Amino acid sequence: MRYFFFFFIICIAACNRKVKLAETVRPQQLPKQDNETDIAIERPILKEMPLDKTELIYYGKTSCYGSCPVYFVQFFSDGSIIYNGIKHVEKIGQIKSKVNTNQLFEMIHTLDQKQFFKLAESYPLNGQHISELPNTIIRVNNREMIHTVNNNYDAPNAFYEIENRILAFLEQNLISKRFK
Repeated sequence: MRYFFFFFIICIAACNRKVKLAETVRPQQLPKQDNETDIAIERPILKEMPLDKTELIYYGKTSCYGSCPVYFVQFFSDGSIIYNGIKHVEKIGQIKSKVNTNQLFEMIHTLDQKQFFKLAESYPLNGQHISELPNTIIRVNNREMIHTVNNNYDAPNAFYEIENRILAFLEQNLISKRFK
């Protein structure tokens, strides 16, 4: 019962505010696990960008029992970005933008270096989601595989680093072009 009360208080505090689209997520500082390594494995990813309009990256935030921002963003192989603000965000509705396809290639390469494809499909690992909290969903298609990660809470630092990278990319390429 006290855990429910604790998480209820966190949800009330976290969701009773509007946030900007690209608010930075701060990962917890956890000690390195024995099986973790700093060595990045170099391998070719997305050797060439597909000419069709294939979704390469999906980033979304779901609702909670408060006023959490609800939106999703899709990055396509032709360089287009589509933002859909649903509720509790600065911009409701759809916003479209376009970036150089090389920028998307670099983004996917960065996500691969951050070991995105080795993350579990859902966090927490025990499957006990807290329905009062929003979920963060990231899906990446590197043309070799499509991997989706759904984080309710308790994801490893690598997930939050990837989320921050995506949000920084959005801030630089979507918000600054459209609103400033």
